[in-house]
Amino acid sequence: MLKSNFLFLIILITFVFNSCSGLNPMLPIPPTMEVESMAYVINGADINSIANSDFKAVIIDYSRDGSEKNKYTVNQINQLKNNNIMPIAYLSIGEAEDYRFYWQPEWDTNPPEWLGEENPEWEGNYNVKFWDDDWKAIVFQYIDKILEQGFVGIMLDRVDSYYYWSEEQGVLSEQDAAEKMINFVVEIGNYIKTDKDYEDFKIISQNALGIFQYDVQDELKKTICGVSIESLFFMPDGSPTDFWLRNYRLGFLKMLKQYGKLVFVTDYVYPINGLAEQFIDTAKSYEFIPYAAHTSRQLDELIVIENLQP
Repeated sequence: MLKSNFLFLIILITFVFNSCSGLNPMLPIPPTMEVESMAYVINGADINSIANSDFKAVIIDYSRDGSEKNKYTVNQINQLKNNNIMPIAYLSIGEAEDYRFYWQPEWDTNPPEWLGEENPEWEGNYNVKFWDDDWKAIVFQYIDKILEQGFVGIMLDRVDSYYYWSEEQGVLSEQDAAEKMINFVVEIGNYIKTDKDYEDFKIISQNALGIFQYDVQDELKKTICGVSIESLFFMPDGSPTDFWLRNYRLGFLKMLKQYGKLVFVTDYVYPINGLAEQFIDTAKSYEFIPYAAHTSRQLDELIVIENLQP
């Protein structure tokens, strides 16, 4: 989302000034969440392994393989809670996935109006016009399943799809697309906490930090308890992330920390020699919660590193 280095420098200076100034300190906007460590395993997560670990929270799929047939049972989710591990369900709200319960075979040849092109990086994942009421109904149906299983929170992936429909497709202006996504997340929060009466349910958004510049009424910040960020400091090949992009994202993350929000960072650095330790130390220096994941980016195993993670 870089438009120019100069623009990013202005944004960075603004955030740094605000964070260092004592004139207008930011007060926490609830809801918040206290957690010491979090794992991220969304493909084939083994409940027993997680339950026997020292992690305090975990993001997993609602199903072992994404299908309705192999969804986790209430007892399995309770197993995590009984071991003082907070189960957070993964949920993509900006893409449809062809292995989910809602996918219809006829969509392969006759897709609904709201279904867009396949994501070239992830086979079987399709961009969606997330503001469409039919797609929203599917998401709410999905949330009902997550609530019934006993999850205590959700992590909303592909919030950044607002940028796809604005800058890449030109269907909406960036501001309009961002505002529609903010409204959608707020609708999700209201549905869970008001309509379904799960007042303490936790909502985390993933990536999409640029959207906060459009959150002028703080509605998004009031809805989420934190953010999940990928590849903040290192790329999966072990190289540092782009200097300007990293500092652009750090500006937003420091702002969110001032609002009392959790910042969970996953860098795909394991098992590169020494890099997991460097990543974890760096993330903790910002008071972020790190998770060193495998460089494959598959998130299909629980990474435990002796004396380091968790």
